[in-house]
Amino acid sequence: MLLRLQLLLLLCIAHVITYARQAFTSPQDSLAFSKADTAFHMANKNNDSALVLAKQALAEGQVSKNKRTIGNAMNAIGWAMMHRGNLDSAAYYIEKAWQSFTEGGTPDDVARACLNIAEVYTRQSNISTAIK
Repeated sequence: MLLRLQLLLLLCIAHVITYARQAFTSPQDSLAFSKADTAFHMANKNNDSALVLAKQALAEGQVSKNKRTIGNAMNAIGWAMMHRGNLDSAAYYIEKAWQSFTEGGTPDDVARACLNIAEVYTRQSNISTAIK
């Protein structure tokens, strides 16, 4: 458990450093992306509020059609679903995030989605799928 927490903390720090340098074409995209990040980080303590915030970010991303923002919001929705115990829904949303990131995200986005989906599969005791 401590190892998971340390890995998650390291991933969060790397995430903040990486995305602080990313530029967006509109301020709305940047705000929606940040909203999804906030939802992701609050999912383990307040998953209901995180879910509402992530769905707002998804709606904003869909208006602007920004794949990175949509992917980040889907990832946050999946992460909140995982913390609610809805593992099938979590897998669905994080896989959608992965698809969105492969279409318009960075390699770091894709890697983050892969790590998150692996965590969901691990919690489902589906280890063989988690390591693919």
